[in-house]
Amino acid sequence: MSIVIADERDVRRVEALYYDYAAAIDEEVERWPQLFTDDARYRVTTRENHDRNLPLAPIYCEGRGMIADRAMAVRETTVYATRFMRHAITNVRLSDPGDGTLHARANFTIYETFEDTISRLFAVGRYIDTIVRAGDELLFRDKLCVLDSNVVIGSLIYPV
Repeated sequence: MSIVIADERDVRRVEALYYDYAAAIDEEVERWPQLFTDDARYRVTTRENHDRNLPLAPIYCEGRGMIADRAMAVRETTVYATRFMRHAITNVRLSDPGDGTLHARANFTIYETFEDTISRLFAVGRYIDTIVRAGDELLFRDKLCVLDSNVVIGSLIYPV
């Protein structure tokens, strides 16, 4: 990906969007869908599927409504086993193709903790995203989460 940055402020704003994304998933998942455009696409796939250009995605949401349904499902499942997730997002890279969007990439690490257990590594991977400006805020239009492994501990309920 060529890096053409029109404005250094965009880098800081995209980093802030990623950190807000992590905070929403980790602390208030009901707010998570607000970080997407109405017509957004959200996908979670494996490195193998991505590298082979296969469309299979264990999580696939088309539009903010489906993303909101995913958030509600997460909230309802936490009633049965209290779990805490922590997202660490690093190495944010940004390019501006000049078409009104920003193309961003970042690495993620997710840790999972159940009550009365030690924390464990849940998933590692990268984000490949298209971000748009919506007034004064930035929103995800297309979020692709590529897991480095083909195996996920437990079940893939939480957003990545």
